[in-house]
Amino acid sequence: MPYFVKRTSQTGVPLPHPVAYRRPSDAMKYCCAALGSGVATGIQNIWIEDENGTCIADRAKIVEFCRRHGQRPVD
Repeated sequence: MPYFVKRTSQTGVPLPHPVAYRRPSDAMKYCCAALGSGVATGIQNIWIEDENGTCIADRAKIVEFCRRHGQRPVD
């Protein structure tokens, strides 16, 4: 089952081309990297959806995951 990382810009516009991963943990790691880098500057929101469009991780859950795994997201 694919998991998609989706994002919106600072103006709330959905960013094109969601990134797909086979495992939720890989999607979470991508989010941590995005939130911990300069890339996050242009991101208003970030979340992960499954193939049915169900949100499995919102920004708060992603930030918690990052902190538990020793990464420092910009939140």
